[in-house]
Formats: sequence, C-alpha cells, structure tokens
Amino acid sequence: MSQEKLHAVIDFILNQADEREIEVISASLKRRQEDIKFPGPQNIGKMAQNMASSINRQVESSVSQVHDIVKGAVADIIRKEAPELSEEQVEQLLQAWIPGEGEQPTSPGRVLPGDVLLTMIKQFVKYSTGSMSVAEQSSLAEAITDWPKKYWENFPGKIQELLSKFLKGQMDSDAFWNGVHTQVKL
Repeated sequence: MSQEKLHAVIDFILNQADEREIEVISASLKRRQEDIKFPGPQNIGKMAQNMASSINRQVESSVSQVHDIVKGAVADIIRKEAPELSEEQVEQLLQAWIPGEGEQPTSPGRVLPGDVLLTMIKQFVKYSTGSMSVAEQSSLAEAITDWPKKYWENFPGKIQELLSKFLKGQMDSDAFWNGVHTQVKL
C-alpha cells in the first residue's frame, strides 16, 4: 500500500469514522490478524473455495474452446460441401445445428433462407427416391451424421406433409413442387 493510501486510512479511522464504523474496522482487523497468525481451517476453506472457482473457470474455458473447434470444423465442412451458400447462410446453419452455450437449437426450416431450405428438400427427395449419387450420399453422410433424419426433423410441418404425400405416391411431382414453392419463401 502506498504511503498516501495508508495516511488516508489512518486519517479516516482517527478523525472521521463514527462508532459503528470503528466497530466494523476493529472486527475486520481482528479477523485479518487471526488469518495471518493461524493458517487453519478458515484459510483452508478460502483456499478450497478459490481453487474450486479456478477449476470452474478452466472447465468453462475448455468447454468454450471445444465448442469453437467443433463449430469451426462444421463450418469448414459446410463451405466445402455447399460452396453456393453465402456466409450468412452458413452462419444460420451453424446456429441451427450448433447453438451457443445455453441456447436451444433453432429449426432451420423456420430460420433458413428459402434457397437453403429448397436445396435441403431437393437433396432429401433425391435421396428418398434413389436418384442421389453415391458420391453425394457419402459427402452428406460425412458432413452430417444421419443427415436425412436431421433434415426431416428440421423441415417445417407443411413441408414434411408435402414430402410424405409425394414419397407415398399420393401427389404427383408438379403438385409437390408447386406446394413446396408456395411454402418456401425465396
């Protein structure tokens, strides 16, 4: 402590503090003296609390780093497999699939731009009708584990309904795509 601060503290104690403030200062001084003299259970408790706090900060930092690494890896895969997507669209996909800490995933069908949703629908239809190439299937499977299920879960309800009818043969291709374009805002 600098001499100036020490003089200010002493001046406050001697010239300005009222009776209640003197009691608080006195109790604080006694506790501090005991802490210095006896590094017993009180200090061990403080040390344990400080250590727990430190470990907690380190774990939180590690979780944050792992999240950032995963998010970066997924972003790289998306950019590689779907170079036609803008950075904003990539970011929206990341937010939908890898939310930040404490956030819930959002449904990309409700958040993603129409062109991204339309691409997902086209890929799903190609896969479901057997017209998707093995290379494209491999690429999607490598980028997103169980991607058909994840796509389905993230399609809006009306799109799921249209897909279901189309894939069961209850709707022809023209009616299906007209319905999709009505639902998807481009």
